[in-house]
Amino acid sequence: MAANYKLAVKSLLKDNNGMLLDEYQIAEQVISKKRFSKNEELFILAKYLRNEMNCDENDTFSILEDIVIRSSPKKNTTKMKKYLLKISKKAKDYSLLKLDCVNITQKELATIKNVNNPKLQRLLFSLLVNAKFRNKISENNHDWCNIKLNDLYRTARVSTRNAKEKALLLFNLKSLGLISFSLKNTNHNIRCLFIDEELHDNDVIISDLRELGYQYLQLLGEKSFIQCQECGILMKRKNKNDFSTKCCSSCMRIKNYERKRNSFYKLDKA
Repeated sequence: MAANYKLAVKSLLKDNNGMLLDEYQIAEQVISKKRFSKNEELFILAKYLRNEMNCDENDTFSILEDIVIRSSPKKNTTKMKKYLLKISKKAKDYSLLKLDCVNITQKELATIKNVNNPKLQRLLFSLLVNAKFRNKISENNHDWCNIKLNDLYRTARVSTRNAKEKALLLFNLKSLGLISFSLKNTNHNIRCLFIDEELHDNDVIISDLRELGYQYLQLLGEKSFIQCQECGILMKRKNKNDFSTKCCSSCMRIKNYERKRNSFYKLDKA
């Protein structure tokens, strides 16, 4: 369990807005589509290959390198190869994470809605989901949300002018008695103080830790959001008449590259 917890935290905080809870599903998607959108997906695939498919370091590296070349040739650099070699070796020591969902109760949602500030609401929702996620993967977590502030604000879709405003928003939540901070000056963890541990039939089910701010707005009834047809991430329509957008920007870049690559292949054969 400890290894699972450390891995989940590393994967969650690396360079994305969160991730799907089922890493088996992520690995199988990367294999089937032969492409990735985030570096942590490569690490998940490496774990899958080493622990589920019993691949050795060399075979794992070859598979990962092939997927990188197919997805983004610009990343096929010396630095990227070092990263692939590293995760091909280290992945054997980590287990794949598999959670069905995180349950958010109506009582918790009511607490969030009682805060009369849209930005604070999205921050609270994101903190709550992350804290309950960590509670599920570690019995010793005790409602703590270990996430970098930049990642928190990004996944909550809360824009701020500077670090001072970030700190002020969190201080407001602390003043309301909804969160607390670690007593250690070097520890920036945040603890949720309004978690409801009971499960109910009308709980909201969260199965994706990406774009939690958008997910909260969708729960409030906003209908301007759609899911990427490729990776499933929630994204906002450009405008109310935008029905042509089907993929997120990351997946669209990959699709455009694949289209160009296929065109080059046809020209070579001709």
